[in-house]
Amino acid sequence: MTLSPHAPVSRILTILTLALMILGGAVLVWRLAYGINKTPPREVAVAGLGAPVRIGWQAEGVTSVEAANEADAYAALAFAQGVQRPWTVVFLRQAALGRLGEWFDLPALSADSLTRRLGLASIARATYETLSPTEQALLVAYARGMNAAFATDAARHADRLVLLDLTPEPWEPWHALAVERLLAWLATAPPDSLARADSGVRALLHEDRVLRKRLRLYGFEYGAAWTGRDDAGPYLMQRHVYGATARPLFMDVSLHISGEAPIAGGALLGTPFFPAGRAGDRAWAILLRSETRLLMHPPDSLAPPLRYERLHDRDGTESLLPIRRDASTLFLSPPGGATAALLWNGFAPRSDFAAWRALLRGDRPAFHLLSGTGLILDARGAVRILGAPRMIHSVGESVLIGHTRWTAFLAERLAHDRSRDSNERNDVYSAWAARLAPVMTATLTESTPLPDLLGEGLTYLRNWNFTYNRTSIGASIFDTWMRLYREATGHLPRPDGPPPDLTEKRLRLDLFTRAMGELSARYGSDPSRWRWETIQPDERYFTPWSGESPDFPEAPPTFAPIRMPGSGHPSTLVWGPSPILPGLAGSAAWEAHASLAPDSTLRVRRLDLAPGRFLKRYLVDDGRPPSLPIRAGAPEHVTVLLPPDA
Repeated sequence: MTLSPHAPVSRILTILTLALMILGGAVLVWRLAYGINKTPPREVAVAGLGAPVRIGWQAEGVTSVEAANEADAYAALAFAQGVQRPWTVVFLRQAALGRLGEWFDLPALSADSLTRRLGLASIARATYETLSPTEQALLVAYARGMNAAFATDAARHADRLVLLDLTPEPWEPWHALAVERLLAWLATAPPDSLARADSGVRALLHEDRVLRKRLRLYGFEYGAAWTGRDDAGPYLMQRHVYGATARPLFMDVSLHISGEAPIAGGALLGTPFFPAGRAGDRAWAILLRSETRLLMHPPDSLAPPLRYERLHDRDGTESLLPIRRDASTLFLSPPGGATAALLWNGFAPRSDFAAWRALLRGDRPAFHLLSGTGLILDARGAVRILGAPRMIHSVGESVLIGHTRWTAFLAERLAHDRSRDSNERNDVYSAWAARLAPVMTATLTESTPLPDLLGEGLTYLRNWNFTYNRTSIGASIFDTWMRLYREATGHLPRPDGPPPDLTEKRLRLDLFTRAMGELSARYGSDPSRWRWETIQPDERYFTPWSGESPDFPEAPPTFAPIRMPGSGHPSTLVWGPSPILPGLAGSAAWEAHASLAPDSTLRVRRLDLAPGRFLKRYLVDDGRPPSLPIRAGAPEHVTVLLPPDA
């Protein structure tokens, strides 16, 4: 708009006022999104400390702790978690306590119904009473550190706490055990393995799915760990696949306790437990797994008496939840239906607290809640296998373990050429596809000539290099084809299976035709647009509101999900989900590489999309995240925790 020099002064003032209002609104939005003071304080008094503790806040979310004793270190670790990730620890605790319905509407009550029937909170409280005085004292210290964090501006101004108008309730010592139990339940076998016709089991599966989708934590079954040796010496590599959260489930910590070897590791948020770490001349990896078993039609005489728990929604409405559970079994009894029973170690008052402490001290851990499968590697290259991993593969002098059959293809890739060790953290070559794709494609070559689009798809498959990188089109065609095969037959084809008969050949061609039609309908008729990064993108969510979901109709996408180019596959050393996987399988993974060479440390690779960092979500690198060393370095900020009388 051009103003005449004779324009009325009032008109000019009006335009200037509107401009200032727009500018002020923009500044206010920026202030609310990025400008609220979230800088950690310089000094904080924490009850129960024996000596001052120094916390260094380093770049990219790495934290260093220097403490005089174990209890002070636990307090500092909790303080760091509560300051850096207040929403996550509060959200996990609320889920573990079975109280999500108090914050959200009706769908959250399905998740609460499950966690109450599992007894996550009540059994955690009882478990705390069984711990040794030393362990109780450490959890008291952890609670004091968390409560000190909740009192800081950095925690109170957390985005979702502000949106919900919440002030975190005090953290009690047994709350860490409730979060431990929640994560142990998420580490149980995939819910689909429990599928039966019984309606009581179906209700459990529905509630479990709602809980996992609400948390965006889908389970840990695709985790793996392996050892190797490069020019620097032995190393331990591990990946923990956990869901689709925009922020990691692990906190990267360098822990220094006076008189002990420094510890570099990843701690599960809401707990003082380190499934991954390196200390002195050893490194460890614990793959989270907890076993369940389903009994159909157990005798009614075994069932304990019926009791009730109260559930509350956001409006304060109360409902009663019937429960029949004892120290080993949860009985599922739908009205008028048959009885089923779920067995789980988590129904007894037990914790793996002692096992986690043993790992930090270098003692042999004994797990009771988790299965405790894992690896310990020392500087001499000696490997100790913990627990009873479902999959164990020897790769020369090295070992690879995992939960699923996909680990066999990881082992095959590692064994193919050990000189590739230095590059394995970026390896997206699939030994599974290399064995299966030629066998399946050979069937198509017998059906000539193929129509134009099918022939073009076959050309892409025949020229595919069996990698699941961003630009691969063959990967998109093959996995869509294999997904339809699994849906039609209930299983994936085997590369070493018998030669296909005429019926099998027709099925393969029919499903390939359907796959090409589906890709064409969804992404256009030009196969050059069917890149793997588009077919299987990397999607991350900010819990609890991130994208529309039929499970949570009350939740607007307050924090829009982030959609990035995808790469990797369940069969490659670099993790990535695939359409062929049943159930929920997210793209978020926390990877760690621990070299046992002198002066080395643990290095981690994970994507952390903190919504409070200026333009962070818009500046995400299209490539894999960098590898970060976990060690005490030059911090951006320092907080000193002080005894109250200091």
